[in-house]
Amino acid sequence: MANGVGKKVTLAIVLILAVLIGLMSAYGAMCPAYHPERILLVEEGEILELSSYILYQVITQYSLYYIIANIATWAASILGILCIVALFARWKAFWGLTLFTSILGVVSGFVPWYLLFINGGSTPSYMRTALWGIVVIFLAIFYPTLKASNIANVRRVKKGSIVTATVLFFPGVFIAIQSIIVGPSHMMAAADLYMSYGMVEAIQIGLGALLMAFGILIFAITKLKSWRK
Repeated sequence: MANGVGKKVTLAIVLILAVLIGLMSAYGAMCPAYHPERILLVEEGEILELSSYILYQVITQYSLYYIIANIATWAASILGILCIVALFARWKAFWGLTLFTSILGVVSGFVPWYLLFINGGSTPSYMRTALWGIVVIFLAIFYPTLKASNIANVRRVKKGSIVTATVLFFPGVFIAIQSIIVGPSHMMAAADLYMSYGMVEAIQIGLGALLMAFGILIFAITKLKSWRK
């Protein structure tokens, strides 16, 4: 049972990370996908970077692919939330739904990355491609164990609390780190029009820190209760 619980938690964490990075990527890519001309906008005194010019050239050349990829990213992220619910609700459709969603997520990230890669550019969309790819691998590896243990058969409060703490803490770490790794190269539609990138980055780091804090708090409360017994 414990082995099945560990694999279930691992799968849930990767799914949550894939959904989070997918939602951020989908939102962040809307501006360049639908308004590539904004990539060329620079502040007074700034110089347009070569990477931005390459991004503009590639997106304008393959605009339809980038729009479809953005729609697919949104779809995979939303379906990913349903997959997480299905995992804990023990829906029989979990395996097929998650496999389809993962493949959609891989393709949605690979296409824009590949088009830029062959033209000398780069994009952080490879991050969601990798995460959804890991979900596919875990589905294949964990299938026998999770199927045998009824996929979500643990209802104990202690284990449930630790699972909740884990599911909050590690995505929080990832969200905070992701904002630093991606940096200003990942355009955000709202940031271009209403906020500076620094403000968006601060909000993202703050959200990650908040999730980590909640995870630590839940874990500490769970341990404290077990010590008092």
